[in-house]
Order: sequence, then C-alpha cells, then structure tokens
Amino acid sequence: MEWKEKNRGNAICNFCDTDFYGTDGVNGGSYTKEELLEK
Repeated sequence: MEWKEKNRGNAICNFCDTDFYGTDGVNGGSYTKEELLEK
C-alpha cells in the first residue's frame, strides 16, 4: 500500500493513513485462535 503522508492528520490512527476502525464489519468481531484457524 502506498503511504499517503497528507492523510496522517485526518486519520483516526495517527501512525497510518487508513480510515477504518471498529470490529463490526464483514468478518469483524473477536475470535479464538481455533476459530481463526477455521477461517
């Protein structure tokens, strides 16, 4: 992924340029290691 320094100030995460947060999207949530192995 190309780093976009210009987006750092608006990012929720101040060390990256992504704009996602939370775990409620597709396949979001908490998993045990056993559940992850099944995915």
